Formats: sequence, structure tokens, C-alpha cells
Amino acid sequence: MKVINLTSGEEVASSVKMATTFLKRLAGWIPLDNIEAGQGLLLKPCTSIHTFMMKSSIDVLYLNEDGYVVGMETELPPNKLGKRFRDTAQVLELAPGTLIRCKVNLNDRLVITSNED
Repeated sequence: MKVINLTSGEEVASSVKMATTFLKRLAGWIPLDNIEAGQGLLLKPCTSIHTFMMKSSIDVLYLNEDGYVVGMETELPPNKLGKRFRDTAQVLELAPGTLIRCKVNLNDRLVITSNED
């Protein structure tokens, strides 16, 4: 799956996996040494995250149920709690530097599509 910013038309991530079970959300990126540009992990349902036991920083987008950005963090380092943002229903974790490179802003609307679209 990929993530497109409908507000800007920019592709935010080209290879996104979903974590929709408790165990998948809990494990997240922990097994990986680093996250490559273009990779993403969508945690749903999810209202907050942590980076305990991770090996690298991540960019984080907090999205409401409709895919609008309600909060964001750039380069959240390992062993930290993420911030909490009102109306968060899902969280998209991305490679560090993605938010700046893709110029994602609060209130942008993101959509998740199949790679065939």
C-alpha cells in the first residue's frame, strides 16, 4: 500500500504495512535496524505510540478517522513516548526526514491506496 497526501498530491510513502492487531501494533518497527525512505507502518486503531526498544528515530503522523493530520512529530528518538493529540484514531510511522521532505502539514488529508492504483 502507499500513502498519498490529497492536499498536496505528494506521495508520502510507497511501501506501507498495516498493524491492526495488538501484537502487530506492539512490535511495530522493533525488529528493524533502520527504516528506509518510502516505508511506513499504519497502526490502526491507535491513539498514541512509543519508541521503546527501537533502534532508530521515526517521523510520526497522528491521523483522525478520516485521514486528516491532527498531530505530527519529526524524528522521535528511540525510548520515548509520543505526544497525544486530540481526535487521533490511527498513527502512521515513517522514516526519519519524511515529513520535511514531503512537506506534510497539520490538517492535510492522507489516503492509503493499493500500489496498483
